[in-house]
Amino acid sequence: MRRRGILILVVLAVLAAVAAILCFSPEPEPDYRGRSLSQWLQVPGRSSPEGTRVDEAIRQIGTNALPCLLRWIRARRPPCSALVESGKVPQWFVSPLLRCPLGRSLWHDRFDDASVCIMILGAEARPTIPALVRVINRSKDPYRVSRAMLTLSFIGPDSVPALAHCLQDPREGVRVAAVGHLGQFGAKARPVLPALLSMLNDPSPWVREITTNILRTIAPEELEKLSGSHS
Repeated sequence: MRRRGILILVVLAVLAAVAAILCFSPEPEPDYRGRSLSQWLQVPGRSSPEGTRVDEAIRQIGTNALPCLLRWIRARRPPCSALVESGKVPQWFVSPLLRCPLGRSLWHDRFDDASVCIMILGAEARPTIPALVRVINRSKDPYRVSRAMLTLSFIGPDSVPALAHCLQDPREGVRVAAVGHLGQFGAKARPVLPALLSMLNDPSPWVREITTNILRTIAPEELEKLSGSHS
């Protein structure tokens, strides 16, 4: 029993040392007006006077944020974040823990932070496109996949080829989302028109329907040609 107690104390001491290292030696981040990128992202109430400064801060940090964003995109989902999302652990319990890097590493998904920053930076975040595509291709987490696709659409027309690549994904939901996001670009999606037209033959009626609706907006003449050839 005594040996077991000593072992437990040793383990706790090691964990405490790791926590101290993580809390006082965080990974380097760009800053703006004395706050790191992570600290700006922790500002509550985006509609409050203080919260509205977050967008400004991230834009001022600009491309200096890219190394952090790429690191956060590649990071694995924290083991405890699902407990918060499911409501099993109340937010009031987690909020104080997020002030420490160790707490954020256990409870907060940095992928969401990367997504928020990319949406604000827009075209400046172009270098994150390959990393987001890897998430879409490899992740088995439906939330991360859909969030990555949404994030791509905020980058702007530079993401059109990447979204067009998603049209060949075996998952129906991914193909539907890809068509929908491409449709938001309107005429700027015309460079991938052949890929969109091919989706009219997709095995999913849902995909075919949304593709038809999108083409009515960005390329109605192509639908007329097809209907004429079938008459």
